[in-house]
Amino acid sequence: MFETENVREFKPNIGGMSLAQVVELAQKKERKHPNPNVGGWRKVKQLVRGIADMKKSMLIHTNRQRLEERDFHREVRPAQDIKNFMNEATVLFHLPDTNLHDVINPMIEKLIENEPAVKLEEAKRAIFTEDSCSLLTNTLQSSVMLGGGLFFEDSWICAFASLKHLHKRHVAIGRLKRPTNLGFTCTDVRFVVLVLAPTIEKGTKNSLETAITFSTLFTDINFRVSIWEEADNEEEFLDLLQARVDELSDNRNVRNLIRRRESQNDQSNPFLQADTRKRCTFFKGIREDIKRRVRHYRSDFEDGVSGGLPTVGVMITTIVFLYFSCLLFTLSLGVLNDKNTKGNIGVRKALAGQVISGLVCGIFGGQPLMVVATSAPLALFTKVIYMLTEEQDWDFYVGYGAIGIFSSGFMILFAVIDVSKYMKWSTRSVDDVFTVFVACTLLKEAINALLTNFEKNYVCLQTILDSSAYGATNTTPVVTVNVSENENITFGNETIDGALVNHAHKCLRNPCHPENSILFVLLMIGVPWIGITLFRFKRSPYLATIPRELLSNQALAISVLLWSFIAQYCFKDVHLNPFPYHEENNVFTIPDFSKLGYSSWLASIGLGLSHALMVFMEHNITGSVVNSPENKLKKGTSYHWDLLLCGLLNLLFAVFGLPMVHGIVPLSPMHVRSLADVEERVNYGYVQTIIVRVRETRLTIIIAHVFLGASFLLLPLPLQYIPMSVLAGVYIFIAIQSFIGNQFFERLILFVTEQNAYPPSHYVRRVPQRKMHLFTFIELLELIVLCVFGMSSIIYMKMVFPFILIIFIPIRHLIIPRIIEKKYLESLDHH
Repeated sequence: MFETENVREFKPNIGGMSLAQVVELAQKKERKHPNPNVGGWRKVKQLVRGIADMKKSMLIHTNRQRLEERDFHREVRPAQDIKNFMNEATVLFHLPDTNLHDVINPMIEKLIENEPAVKLEEAKRAIFTEDSCSLLTNTLQSSVMLGGGLFFEDSWICAFASLKHLHKRHVAIGRLKRPTNLGFTCTDVRFVVLVLAPTIEKGTKNSLETAITFSTLFTDINFRVSIWEEADNEEEFLDLLQARVDELSDNRNVRNLIRRRESQNDQSNPFLQADTRKRCTFFKGIREDIKRRVRHYRSDFEDGVSGGLPTVGVMITTIVFLYFSCLLFTLSLGVLNDKNTKGNIGVRKALAGQVISGLVCGIFGGQPLMVVATSAPLALFTKVIYMLTEEQDWDFYVGYGAIGIFSSGFMILFAVIDVSKYMKWSTRSVDDVFTVFVACTLLKEAINALLTNFEKNYVCLQTILDSSAYGATNTTPVVTVNVSENENITFGNETIDGALVNHAHKCLRNPCHPENSILFVLLMIGVPWIGITLFRFKRSPYLATIPRELLSNQALAISVLLWSFIAQYCFKDVHLNPFPYHEENNVFTIPDFSKLGYSSWLASIGLGLSHALMVFMEHNITGSVVNSPENKLKKGTSYHWDLLLCGLLNLLFAVFGLPMVHGIVPLSPMHVRSLADVEERVNYGYVQTIIVRVRETRLTIIIAHVFLGASFLLLPLPLQYIPMSVLAGVYIFIAIQSFIGNQFFERLILFVTEQNAYPPSHYVRRVPQRKMHLFTFIELLELIVLCVFGMSSIIYMKMVFPFILIIFIPIRHLIIPRIIEKKYLESLDHH
């Protein structure tokens, strides 16, 4: 006999009641009937507790992100991760099918049994979101599109976490007893993958990267079915796993996809757009360049103003940026040419050549985003020409004009027979190495300017003191005075040695200014420091977006004006050397070629060919950098036509004694970036700047060079208020800007970078670390060879420099593939 008590079922009317009111009503009912043994009131208490738990709500942040599957054919790390897992396999069968905690808990215990520093509770806190262990913090699952909707494949799930005290990565794969419902998107789970990794770990080996690798295996439904039905033990499971890895690594469909991608890359190669035949046909490339670009000529002007105020604002800031950049770069190279040619090619000639070339290429050029100007390597070659004319006792303008005429002739010939198509063999490594070489050249000139100033104002003082009467013997007076070497002068009660008087007289005639050298260092370092700081200012949280971008775009101009003001007004008592300016020299100098004999003309052919090859390589490398796929330019290339235009300009400049020109880095890529809309995207925790689109317009370069022409009115003053030290700082700023986006420089930095801080670049993910560093070391050797020949004081070594640059191309295709596998070179060295 069972005793029962009639208890009315508690059914509160919660319609229109708040959660607090429901809880309060339930608690009153419990206080009125406190007997815990009554079955009916047990339900009341459970309801009360449930409602109370509901009252303790929490916020859950969910962030879904689409990730690309691992490419086992191209990437190295996935196969290594699977190999390491199979050597220390942790596979658990027949896991309990009750709840998520009971499934994950034995997997955690198995993984950390050899990690005494890791506690079970610590691992659970990292894996689960809350204490009840019913919700995973970080998971990966595959999904499919079906009928216009997105559906999760809920037969498997991968959980991953990072633990501070973990020594190495651990992976466990568990198979449940039967398909189990573990919650939302996990209604039919058969497999669970758990990945644990140290918090401090290399970017390609962190918990997320490892989880992506193992999740890629489970995206195939056939693989999941086979290991569910056929794998009854660990050995069979690992055999099926290895078969899946082999399929991903050497799948015929994957190879066909890769071939299609390579074919598409070849078709998009800018140097092949005019290469539709196997034999050379005269003017074919030039005609196709004109045909390709002429239909965009009108839009080249319209794109600079269409798009409303944002586009106009970008164009105005780009014009200001381009004007100051070209002006300062021209002044710097003009000073360098003035030094190398003893004033024969100075600032006025450099400015005139820049204005003419900028306007001609802006109006008639096929690639208006490419800035055409003289460069540091050309300035070094001009020095070679000057040294040769001095050695052969030629008039400089005559020798310069003769070599320039042959150089221009070769360039025109290269354009006519479409030699630029053979630049398809020039890979990215050649471009990057040459870009870094140009930066090194600029840094060298800045250091030379500093050393020259110290020799003039600082070292000379020490020399005079060292050879003074306090330490010198048998010294001959440098300056004739009325006091002999052995004669003393008496002033009152003091006697002064005659040698000291002579040295004092020398100091008065040729005074040293050691404070000038100290200020030189301050200004030279200050320009790139403020410039780079302002350039990165757009990433700072200060000010609004528009002022930040304005300061960033005009970083160089602001820095130069600021430090020039500081030099002229804050240190006005310090003697500063202005840049040299020769107003008496004509801008256009026509040489008398009749002074040059036949043998001299023949000798000019060899140097003209070397000069033409240098211009050809630099011009095409600049075009390749500008037309890089990352810039997303839409209107096509114009290598052959622009080379012809550059040859005609150099012919004119050679005859009139102006510095010869070609497309230059880094002003050209800087011009492209200033006209671009960019986005910052987070890729595996790293912020990457992606170009969305570029406004391809001629207006910026044309208007900037119109203002540049008006700058003749600013010569010599106020432009001479810019000290030589500030111009040396401009060299450093432009050199640093050359390193941005340069993969060779980025990989060079990895030599001294901790492995955990390696960025998730494609070459880091796809190439073994040793192979990557080996390739970078080979590029470093090439850079050293370029610097040895390009910066040598021996004339004939500098003449060989362009041929050394060309030799790097066959070395890349014939020798390096014998050292590094082709599949790795595709990731390391591809446009």
